[in-house]
Amino acid sequence: MAASRALRLSLWILLSLLVLTALAGLALLLVNRHDEPISESALKFTLMCQSRPPVEDAQNAYVYALGFAAAREDDPRSIGIDRMAQINAALQQPGKGLHALVAPEQTLTLQRPPALRNLLSECRLMGPRCDDALDARIDVVRQWLADEAWLLDRHRALLANSDWLEPRPVEGRAAPASTQLMSVMPAHEVLLAQAWVHARDGKPEAARALLEADHRFWRMVLANTESLTTKSIAATALKRHFQYANLAMRKLSPVQTAAFIPAGWQQPISEEERSMTWALIGEWLYANTSLDLSRRDAVDEDAAQRNLAGQIQHAFASRLFKYQATSNQIAEQYMDVALALDRPIAETADAMASVQALQSKAQGLKTPWYGMAYNPIGKILTAIGHSRIDRYATNVANLEGLRRASLLAARLRATSDDVEQARQALNTPDLFNPYSTGPMEWRPAERMVAFVGLTSGDQEIHSFSY
Repeated sequence: MAASRALRLSLWILLSLLVLTALAGLALLLVNRHDEPISESALKFTLMCQSRPPVEDAQNAYVYALGFAAAREDDPRSIGIDRMAQINAALQQPGKGLHALVAPEQTLTLQRPPALRNLLSECRLMGPRCDDALDARIDVVRQWLADEAWLLDRHRALLANSDWLEPRPVEGRAAPASTQLMSVMPAHEVLLAQAWVHARDGKPEAARALLEADHRFWRMVLANTESLTTKSIAATALKRHFQYANLAMRKLSPVQTAAFIPAGWQQPISEEERSMTWALIGEWLYANTSLDLSRRDAVDEDAAQRNLAGQIQHAFASRLFKYQATSNQIAEQYMDVALALDRPIAETADAMASVQALQSKAQGLKTPWYGMAYNPIGKILTAIGHSRIDRYATNVANLEGLRRASLLAARLRATSDDVEQARQALNTPDLFNPYSTGPMEWRPAERMVAFVGLTSGDQEIHSFSY
């Protein structure tokens, strides 16, 4: 009798659990019966993309970069145009991998001697050690520039392009932007070394011409790219530009320094160049294509390959993912980040703190339990896939400090150690530390100016000698 009652109780409990589970499942399906309409942020991003004019291949530096790693005897522009056509065709073919449809990327192979490789390794951190190493091995440097003069010519042809625009992603596949720019970096080293040699040889105008073109190009890429990775590479190239230019400037007399300063250095890093909006739109577009591909794969998957339980599970889970709601959430997160960063340069540190708080919220799934009932799979995917935007934004924001410190160091050198003129230069508001609104740190005994950057965690001290 007791055993019978226990069995009935157990069956009743089990049946109750099954009923509650079924009711909960039905409630979830009811809550998730409709997707959201497009949000204001997602619509704004869409309209911005539609309003951006295309760039002709002949002016698009991205196209030239696609062929940059071509063999010495080949034309990078022609190869880049061919690869661009392949990429555009491949991106329009659903369900096929990009690498299966586009010819393999060429690799820039340079046979650099050990002495040169060791020299370049010493110059990775720049500073006086690099300057001394270049001077001590000037014969190695000159031979390097002679051997790779063709690479410098190719790089100058890249710099002559007036625009930059990558193809937009399709089906979770993005065109190879960052890998192409990495092929350009060895040529960038050649250009900067040539500018240093020009300065050492007393040719400030020749050095300035190279640096002017280099500076203009990377700031153009910085403003136009729709890729976080490419924006970071451009920021790194500009940092290297200012560091090498500082070494070159120290080879000149005070009188020659005035003829050396690139005109572009006089222009602050603009809001357009500092803005992360287009790069975030690129991230949003990539996320959208990935979400859409996953949605269609889920629908197209062969149901015959699943048993009844698998079919039920698949049908249930597919209704807990809402494409537009997920796209809206990502757009709103990126819009919040873009607006948080859209502040005057003096408020950059506060902007970074705001972005870090937004990222922590996005990654932590800090949604009330009842808020997870709608589009739970989309919310989880959004939290997992969120990028650390603050790291990219910090590298870009540091550039204004680097520009001001470089220009200030050049002006201090031009003063011929006149203390009064030096103080006037230091107290020029346009050359203050952009993050503290006070003058740069001046170390006259070391002939150096410095500022503390915005790098997350252990802040960097950027110093420029004169």
